[in-house]
Amino acid sequence: MKNKNYKKGTTLTEMMIYLSLFVVVSFLVYQFFNTIFTQQNLKNTLKSEKIIQETENIIDEIIKNGTDIQIANNGITLTPWGCDLQCWIGIDPEYNCFVWSGGCTKDCQGGSNGCIGEPLPIGVGLNNVEFDYDPNNNIAVDNYYLWAWSDNAGWTDWTNVTLDKNTNELIGYAKFINDFDNISLNCLTTNTCNKTNYKVYLDKDNQLHGYAWGDYTGWISFNCQEGGNNQTNICSTSNYNVSIDPATGDWNGYAWSENIGWISFNCATGGQTANNICDISNYKVKDSRTKTNAISIKFQVIDENKKPSNIKWNFPYDTRRTIAITSITPNTGLTTNNNLTISSIVGIGFQTGALVKFTGKESTIIYPKTHFNFVSSSQLANGVFDLTNKTTGTYDVIVINPDGSSGILKNGFTITNGS
Repeated sequence: MKNKNYKKGTTLTEMMIYLSLFVVVSFLVYQFFNTIFTQQNLKNTLKSEKIIQETENIIDEIIKNGTDIQIANNGITLTPWGCDLQCWIGIDPEYNCFVWSGGCTKDCQGGSNGCIGEPLPIGVGLNNVEFDYDPNNNIAVDNYYLWAWSDNAGWTDWTNVTLDKNTNELIGYAKFINDFDNISLNCLTTNTCNKTNYKVYLDKDNQLHGYAWGDYTGWISFNCQEGGNNQTNICSTSNYNVSIDPATGDWNGYAWSENIGWISFNCATGGQTANNICDISNYKVKDSRTKTNAISIKFQVIDENKKPSNIKWNFPYDTRRTIAITSITPNTGLTTNNNLTISSIVGIGFQTGALVKFTGKESTIIYPKTHFNFVSSSQLANGVFDLTNKTTGTYDVIVINPDGSSGILKNGFTITNGS
């Protein structure tokens, strides 16, 4: 007879139940920690992408404003911002970031061997970093030969337009001198390709094709081959195009805007019958293909799962000599000054025909009403500005020579409210 306190052993069914519970609990625990791990990896990936993008933007700005650019000391050496102190950009594997030292910042103070931006997250690494020269860069419009003309709308500035050498598409925008409209050359510029797919591109014969867009100008056609309704060929009735000389980078010809009519890109064909008017008004748009080079940085980003991603940055830079500006007189003006004469700009490296402009926040640009007289390579004189109702604040003073060399006096001019 069995004892009433006797407890029989675990049955097979109970064992299966316990095992099932163990499997379920283990799976839930795994899912919980895997979700946390996956979310952390996603956060690290997004953070890494943001850090890399911000670092690229900072390096790009330094190089664009630099001279004497060289690959040296396992990195890049240059002199930016007109500083006397040389800047060095390199890599520090210990801190897992790109670093800088010397006169790298706009105040010429440099980074004191610190990271450019933030280090990458723990578990994400940099590997196989290579600094090199890269001539296969995109081609920007020259910062001196930048003007196109419309009889109905005036001057447009094309310095923010770039030719992508991989796609032969124009990227960026042109803007009217009075800032009333921008002309977008590609839907990528305005991030509207999912709604309206347009672009301007260069063909194998160095002619531009396609359409640009501006709120004021409407559609702008660059070639009669697709200038009609539904992009039909109208060259038999209106023969026009814009071309780019592959040797010099000079733009030539006309584009047609549905709202403002013809836009001329070169005084050599700027007349009513496409005749040369350069002796009356000397202008053209020209790209900087003969004057630029590029630095490339190639590297790998290794994520937490040891998966590498190959990245290449290209930084175009200007090979021309940068001039220096030391002073401007006067260095202040009022919003009521409609004819302010700048008696003197002093510096080194000025050339006959040098262009002067003030550049403020949010890309505000003020051009002179009357251009400066060339006194010597160290002085420009008697340019006249209209400051009426201009935005108050500090402006950079920029001088650009006909050969494209340029100099900047940071925060050199101030506009205050007039009484």
